[in-house]
Amino acid sequence: MPTETELAQLASSIGNNPELYQEILKAQAISLVIAELKAETGFNPNPEFDNSDNDWSIWSDGEVFVGSISASSSSPSRKFNNSRITIGIDKEYKQDKLIGFAVSAGRDDADIGTDGSKIESDNFGATLYTTYKLEGLPQIEASLGYSDLTYETKRIDGSETLTGERNGHTYSGSVRLRQFINYADLDYSYYGGFNLADIKLETFDETGGTRALRYFDQDIDYQELDLGAEMSKIIDWNGFKIRTYGNVQYSNFLNKSFPASMRYLSQSNIYSTNVSTELKESGTVKFGVNIWKSDDLKIDFAVSRMESIHSNGNDHYVNSGSFGLNYRF
Repeated sequence: MPTETELAQLASSIGNNPELYQEILKAQAISLVIAELKAETGFNPNPEFDNSDNDWSIWSDGEVFVGSISASSSSPSRKFNNSRITIGIDKEYKQDKLIGFAVSAGRDDADIGTDGSKIESDNFGATLYTTYKLEGLPQIEASLGYSDLTYETKRIDGSETLTGERNGHTYSGSVRLRQFINYADLDYSYYGGFNLADIKLETFDETGGTRALRYFDQDIDYQELDLGAEMSKIIDWNGFKIRTYGNVQYSNFLNKSFPASMRYLSQSNIYSTNVSTELKESGTVKFGVNIWKSDDLKIDFAVSRMESIHSNGNDHYVNSGSFGLNYRF
């Protein structure tokens, strides 16, 4: 039977290791920010592939993430891979004014440490988004989203293998200002935005041994400021138009901590702590290609790498690749 000292140490350890849930939650919150999705697929500032006829466009985007976070004196290493697909439909109802709706489904897997502990999650989300531009002013991009989350956890504690299932949901929103410039046959855009999400996790119990835990409801706030710039060029090749682009983005994470409470199922004492947010800031580099032959179908390819600075000194990187289609009808 665990002692109160062990319980206190466990609470402290979890408090210093928000990666057990925070990393996956953060990735899902970010993935539902539609401003990023539209930059990759549905929304394209390229005037050669516009929607001036006010037709509907349907688009899809599939993306795979692979990443790792190194171990430190206070937290275990993590390896994770995430995949998701997004399908959306939008329409330019007036010149430079667009509205759309997207749904996404994803699967996230994270291995925690080297003892076999892991977290798997399934998520399904929906997002309403819009872009709006007035002559002479930056374009406004905004979104509102909702996502259902289901987590399956596996925690190794000594000789016991403890498992559980936890449900949750996320409300998210974003607003971004973007300015376009054309110079020397190159297109440039630069932008700044604010992304936020409210992530709620329900109480759940582990099963499988005497050291099983009950995790109580958690409410996690997520806030992020981002600044970025993109450069692109269009060339003609054998009847096709090819747009190559590069993007750099800096993100600063504003949320600092959130409360977490737990107890062993075999005891009544509840232990609470404030979980510090690991991520402080990150940088992302992305390269992509858009290919189309007519105004009806466009194909997108992109690769990116994100590296972040953590408050506990961990190294964190995420590599991703995406493939998208955009069809206008």
